[in-house]
Amino acid sequence: MTNNFDRIENVQEMMALNFATRLILSEFDKSLMIERSLESLADFGQTEHASIFLVNPLENTLVSEGSVIANVYTKRSLEVDINSSIYKKVLDTRKPEIFDLATENDTPTPAINGGKPGHKCLCIPLVASDNKSIGLATLAYPREVSVDSIISQHMVLLLTVISMGLENLRLFNLAVNDGLTSLYVRSYFDNRLKEEVTRVKRHGGKLGVLVTDIDHFKQFNDTHGHQQGDRILKEVAKILQKSVRVSLDVVCRYGGEEFVVIMPDTDVEGSLMVAERIRETCQNFQFPSNGATLNVTLSGGIACVDSDSLVSEEEIFGRADQALYQSKKNGRNQIHVWKA
Repeated sequence: MTNNFDRIENVQEMMALNFATRLILSEFDKSLMIERSLESLADFGQTEHASIFLVNPLENTLVSEGSVIANVYTKRSLEVDINSSIYKKVLDTRKPEIFDLATENDTPTPAINGGKPGHKCLCIPLVASDNKSIGLATLAYPREVSVDSIISQHMVLLLTVISMGLENLRLFNLAVNDGLTSLYVRSYFDNRLKEEVTRVKRHGGKLGVLVTDIDHFKQFNDTHGHQQGDRILKEVAKILQKSVRVSLDVVCRYGGEEFVVIMPDTDVEGSLMVAERIRETCQNFQFPSNGATLNVTLSGGIACVDSDSLVSEEEIFGRADQALYQSKKNGRNQIHVWKA
């Protein structure tokens, strides 16, 4: 017969699960979702050491997305072969398995040969709605701990929530991210620019927009081929991402060789500083090309507004595009700011 203490404990676990569910499913930043998932896993799994691996179907590998060690989240890079018999068994059967424990880069992993004395590794598959394994969670325990008591109904529900959250995030990213460069797509840029214009209108502040593209890209493609052109686009995308403020500026591939950056709370001086950093980095970067190196340059145009000079998002983009045209007209590999 269930006593009052058991009922209270069950209610507390359900409340904790409800809170964890809302935290995980409301997040669309992958790193934060992984961090929150790991914190909940460690809590419900009663362990201080847990990790999440996700399947990379292109490379046929499992990639560690992060770990919790003594309640502290850490991002450590680890990639393992998905065809390893240990991992493949868990992914294929979609059932939890217990192995000897190994640790690599502070990530709990199942030991293939030998292991850490007195410890074990619980591997639990993360199964999406189509009943396909998208990854697995690994949790470390002393050997004397009964893992059967760990995999409770609440733990199973949490794993389902984590799997759903990660799969929904993957589908969301497919819709808003460019397949080649991983930058946001034009439709996302349009929506975000509209949101930022609305923010300035309601709360004041500044907003900068940079439109930039690769100089003579069509000629480059004709000379070096489209595969090399794709490599250039990916490298330029990386330069853009590394040159802006993380989690604040928005970098998008607008189309072809054209890129755009939304810079909230940024005036002309700040926007020009970012744009010149991007242009100079690209100019000095040696792009790889079949053992040789290539040089590529960018031209750009900037438009900035504040609450006193606010115009529509279409007008802001049009101004930045006009400034880009001026950069092209004046010889390329330069940045111009739109002026009335």
